[in-house]
Amino acid sequence: MEKNQASSLIQVKASLVQKTKYFLESRNPKGSDLRRALT
Repeated sequence: MEKNQASSLIQVKASLVQKTKYFLESRNPKGSDLRRALT
């Protein structure tokens, strides 16, 4: 059960990171620099 919770947390975090990157790119076309800094 705990392992399941941890993996779902990781998935949530991953999707949040994706959304953040997408948001930054849509706000700022030069966001590739920002994305490189984030990863």
